[in-house]
Amino acid sequence: AFQLSLVAIQGIDATESETPKMIGIGQAGLVAGAYHFYGVFQLGVIGAITKKFTGLIQVAGIVADAREFIGAVLFAPYTRVDRFYGFSNIGVVNFSQEFNGFAMLAIIMNWSAVVNGVHMGIFNRAKSLSGMQVGVVNSAANLKGIQIGVLNHFENGVIPYMVLMNAGF
Repeated sequence: AFQLSLVAIQGIDATESETPKMIGIGQAGLVAGAYHFYGVFQLGVIGAITKKFTGLIQVAGIVADAREFIGAVLFAPYTRVDRFYGFSNIGVVNFSQEFNGFAMLAIIMNWSAVVNGVHMGIFNRAKSLSGMQVGVVNSAANLKGIQIGVLNHFENGVIPYMVLMNAGF
């Protein structure tokens, strides 16, 4: 199925027991949303909002919000996702509780509680990082990997602040 309308919403306010699903090729509209989305793409000119996204790509003109994202690419100027499993989260500002993927790319800022992958942006912040941060300013409380940037902060490191590079194992 394919859903196309000004506001393409499929059961976004439902309870977990109701679990309405959008299953099909794609969903598009000024605002696109579904409680559970299973398909190839979800496109929202203004926003794409999903409790659980399982598909290839979710794109929004302003904000993409998913509680759980399983797919290849999440793209919007502002992205917020609780759990990300996929290839790349791309935006101007990205927020994630748990990022498991190849790269979280931001023009300005990435913020994540847990990162398993790469953070790339002007400012990167992670509570727990297993991987790499590349940016102007990088910060992590716990680090298993490397930070490359002008200023690198590793809270629990032997030397918490380093210029150009920092590492933790």
